[in-house]
Amino acid sequence: MNKITLYFALLITLVSLLTSCADKIPKDPIPNKDQEAYMVAQFVYDGMSTYYLWDKQMLDKKPTTADTDPEKYFYSLLHSTDAEHNWSWITDDIESLMKGFAGEAVNEFGFVPTALWANQERTQLVGFVRYVYPNTPAADAGFKRGQIIGYINGQKITLDNYML
Repeated sequence: MNKITLYFALLITLVSLLTSCADKIPKDPIPNKDQEAYMVAQFVYDGMSTYYLWDKQMLDKKPTTADTDPEKYFYSLLHSTDAEHNWSWITDDIESLMKGFAGEAVNEFGFVPTALWANQERTQLVGFVRYVYPNTPAADAGFKRGQIIGYINGQKITLDNYML
């Protein structure tokens, strides 16, 4: 067998091996739902381990492939104080989130309230108007930034009724 025949035989063998394996390698792999959920959980972890007030507690809470519900994973990360006061939240509504960042109204009322304790016993709350969006029902009703709301429908605001 001369060298040209040997090279040709090796080339044919190499080409046949490569083409027989090529159809087994996906050209454009699309992650399944569990992989997508894990990627979202990893994104949540990356953000919270960098920016969260209690970021040091994130070190031992990295997501695993079993974390297939990003929202459930997110809430499992919250510090007890944060979870008690609902300071942090997660959303899949990117459009509303971006509108809110841009200063556009994202709720039907048109203002951003915050609940604050009105007394040391923590039995009554007041609403504090943080922001009023223009051209909304709140703006039309005369709401102003910094306004205090003490009653809703004639009732003092309490921990039991402020979210109703």
